[in-house]
Amino acid sequence: QEFLANVADGIITVYAADSSLARANQAADSREAANHSLTARLAVWRLLPRALAAIDRILLATLSGQELKDELARLRAYAPGYLVDGTALGRELAALVAARNGYPFSLAR
Repeated sequence: QEFLANVADGIITVYAADSSLARANQAADSREAANHSLTARLAVWRLLPRALAAIDRILLATLSGQELKDELARLRAYAPGYLVDGTALGRELAALVAARNGYPFSLAR
């Protein structure tokens, strides 16, 4: 159960990040492209640590010894960090939401 819970957490987190990126990609040619890009970057910044933590827990539950050390090192090398100022992104989104009276995207189609 512990293993499956960690796998589910990881899958849900990756799905949320992918969904945010897909939505931004779909809006790339729209007048809302910058706003979708902003929300996607903020979402990935917030979700990446959760996904990595889920992978850590999966590795810790299934491996040990040198094999565990090697796989954790590989994970760290693959995902060294998402170098984005998430605080600045959050402030930018908050300003956008305030300017748009509570919703960052246009409701008109």
